[in-house]
Amino acid sequence: MLIVYLTRVLVTIVLVFSGSVLAAITIAPLLPSTGAISYAAVEVHDRSIYLRIRDIDRHIDRQLVSQPLANGVASWSPDGERVVYTAFTRSGLHIEMLHIRSGKTVRLTDQTSLIGWRGWRSHEWSPDGECIAFTRDGDVFLHCFANSHTRQMTDRGINHFVTWAPDGQHLLFTSTRDGTTDLYTLALANGTERQITMSGVAKTAPDYTPDGGSVVFGTFFRDMGQIMRYDIDTGDVQQITESGRGFSPTISSDGRYMVYGVPSAQTRWDIYVMELATGHIRVVTAFPGEELVPIWVPLP
Repeated sequence: MLIVYLTRVLVTIVLVFSGSVLAAITIAPLLPSTGAISYAAVEVHDRSIYLRIRDIDRHIDRQLVSQPLANGVASWSPDGERVVYTAFTRSGLHIEMLHIRSGKTVRLTDQTSLIGWRGWRSHEWSPDGECIAFTRDGDVFLHCFANSHTRQMTDRGINHFVTWAPDGQHLLFTSTRDGTTDLYTLALANGTERQITMSGVAKTAPDYTPDGGSVVFGTFFRDMGQIMRYDIDTGDVQQITESGRGFSPTISSDGRYMVYGVPSAQTRWDIYVMELATGHIRVVTAFPGEELVPIWVPLP
């Protein structure tokens, strides 16, 4: 993980990889960083997928996990001390958790996906860091660390791209149960489900704003993607990208920035960051291959 300590004196950035220090770089003091992201990097030659981490403003970029991943989807604990991802193992595909400081890994699932790597589509930490929600083979599951119990939460339609509401009491996910891929919420207290979007355009990868007041998500139609914002109170939907080629948005913890993927060429993807208040966009690509599914890394 990229651990950044900002002080008035020189700053040392320590990069930890599999329990050992990769580098310690002393730099002059800088203004507070926009933040760090992790992302899936696809090797140009062998098409292997690796999880990398990048400090956006300081242009420091390193590989985080040693082995190739199944699909590059990752999720960070709220304290930034652990990351979960889907890994290839000798027994198949599993969700694993890496402890950043120690470099130790723990397998969280005891069952492989039934339909290969596409069966694992997302996993997301609860706001209190006590559970993760994930999707496998078209259903949503909940795994809590206190009892190491995994519970299936859905049984209708094909369900993907699960995330948590900031209140920790609801899950948000995409589902095809009514014919098209729309967004649904699930109340954990009583299992009540509610459809919150209704249109013929497929929805992907939703993410809440930190205040819980709105949701950003991708749409996909005829090989084109847009990122939209849904207002929880009013139900209004607003388009917030203009390129027609935005996918997998996530919002920074301060609500100021959105990071997302954009296909820039036939075989290449780049990572963009938008300042939501101004709409200002910049490209933060560093890896020479494809960069996919970027997410914000919590800073200590």
